[in-house]
Amino acid sequence: MRSTLSLALTLYLLPMVAVAQDAQAKIIGPTGGKPGDILVLDATNSVADHYAWSVEPELPNERPTIMVLEDGRKCLVASVPGTYTIFLAVSTAGGIDQIKWTVTFPL
Repeated sequence: MRSTLSLALTLYLLPMVAVAQDAQAKIIGPTGGKPGDILVLDATNSVADHYAWSVEPELPNERPTIMVLEDGRKCLVASVPGTYTIFLAVSTAGGIDQIKWTVTFPL
């Protein structure tokens, strides 16, 4: 009787248990432009609770290479000539995912 009640309670409560989604990093945006352009990379199609952006190489004199916007869902990329690799890491309770994106600004 006790195991039947326990099984019935488990089956009743099972749909109420939240299943954590796996994180999925996705970027939409341009892969190049000319100096002076403002490029926006968009990660709003990612499955994420938290976003972390980084870029290599960084600009000299501590000038910002990227500016993160909208709670981390988007970023602006500096349009100084060169090739930049942008990294996005996202996380949920279900895990972490990352992606890289290359942007080129010719001389």
